[in-house]
Amino acid sequence: MHPLTGLWTANRSTSRPDLNPPFHSATMRVEIAGDIVRVTDQGVNPSGQHEEQLQIVKCNGQLHSVPGAPGLLAIGTLGPRGLESVAKYGDAVMSRRTYDVSDDGRTMTATVSGLDAGGRLFHQVLVFDRRERRAGVEPARDDSTEAGQLAESSGQEDGRG
Repeated sequence: MHPLTGLWTANRSTSRPDLNPPFHSATMRVEIAGDIVRVTDQGVNPSGQHEEQLQIVKCNGQLHSVPGAPGLLAIGTLGPRGLESVAKYGDAVMSRRTYDVSDDGRTMTATVSGLDAGGRLFHQVLVFDRRERRAGVEPARDDSTEAGQLAESSGQEDGRG
């Protein structure tokens, strides 16, 4: 099983979010099946509202179009302890996300940078503590609606990793 797989909870005291005020809480569930990685972010935003975002990353070394975002291409790379995903529009990098698991497997650092929905540059580092190893969920599947998707929020970045 890949070290990223599982359920993670954001540690607000060690994170450096690029939100003012910062999020109230956040969790991340990671599922990996073959070269498909599903990352589900859930949390409570500064206004107290629940938010959820799903990213599907195909990690096969090729650029893929992002559904719902004409011209946006994404590429994912799954390493032994982490994941990197990059979204590009032409030659311009619109967002970059890295997820790295510590050597002991207890923490994961998500570094996210790019442009938010308002065109503002952001950079944040969120530290997550492992809550569950397996996360008790079905594995990701590679179907026609998810295979090429990398939901870098296709220009709808909410600033949460």
